[in-house]
Amino acid sequence: MRLENQVTNVELSNRLLELGVRKESQFYREWTGAKEDEIAMWNDIGGGGCLDNVNCYTVAELLELAPASTSILKKTDIRGKEKPRYYVETFEHYRDRDWSENPADALALMLIHFIEHKLINPTSV
Repeated sequence: MRLENQVTNVELSNRLLELGVRKESQFYREWTGAKEDEIAMWNDIGGGGCLDNVNCYTVAELLELAPASTSILKKTDIRGKEKPRYYVETFEHYRDRDWSENPADALALMLIHFIEHKLINPTSV
């Protein structure tokens, strides 16, 4: 699986940054205008970062931010003709109706919803 299919897409990564989510991620894009496949990984030697960098979150990193009752549901085509699709739900009355081909994007949509509706504070995640 390609790396850009395992982390949040450009649009959702940028939106999380705009909303104030500053949790560190193993992966990043160098600026908000980067392309989907322009992903870098922090190395153990340099670390640091630049203010223009945009974190690209993995499912594991986003689950750390999500409520404890979060479930990721996967819908598959038994015949294998369609790509799997994912959505997220929680006991906190969130059920995403937008399916995503990337589970990290499905989780990002939930977190964006919670932040925009002031259900969680972006600086606490």
